[in-house]
Amino acid sequence: MRDVRDLLGYGASVTFEIALEIEDNTAGLMWLPHSGANLELNHTPEEIADAAKEARACLNAGYRRASVQLARSVVEATAKDKGITVHNIAPKINEMFNQRLIREHIRDGAHEVRHLGNDMAHGDFTEPVTDEDAQMVLTLMHEVLVEVYESPGRVREAQSRRATRSAGQQP
Repeated sequence: MRDVRDLLGYGASVTFEIALEIEDNTAGLMWLPHSGANLELNHTPEEIADAAKEARACLNAGYRRASVQLARSVVEATAKDKGITVHNIAPKINEMFNQRLIREHIRDGAHEVRHLGNDMAHGDFTEPVTDEDAQMVLTLMHEVLVEVYESPGRVREAQSRRATRSAGQQP
């Protein structure tokens, strides 16, 4: 990746108009933040949401192994946040299912995150992580967050709004 200053000269200021004029994709320019880097996680604890967003940013920057490893950590942190402290991630995922925090297919997806993430965690770099694999892992990580935090949070929000409306309509 080349620095834009290589094209414009060190110390050059880059305005939006100048950026639009730079059309040479072969120059290897990368604009940050990448589109899609800002996940909407309104009901997920801030520390976990930040790590999930960082996993997405890693993938967008081309750091597939880092994104997969961080996604695995997000799944484990989610279980810990819910009070599941058994040793190792696999029993934590299963316990989230046993406690009905996640449905069966989300549990299975979380295990897929674990499988590829474990390869990274244990230094098994013999097989490259493809963009498709990393994207799938992040999608499955996001599904865990939606199941555990986002969907229940939206339901609570809707209930609260209804209660507020009902209270305002009573004489």
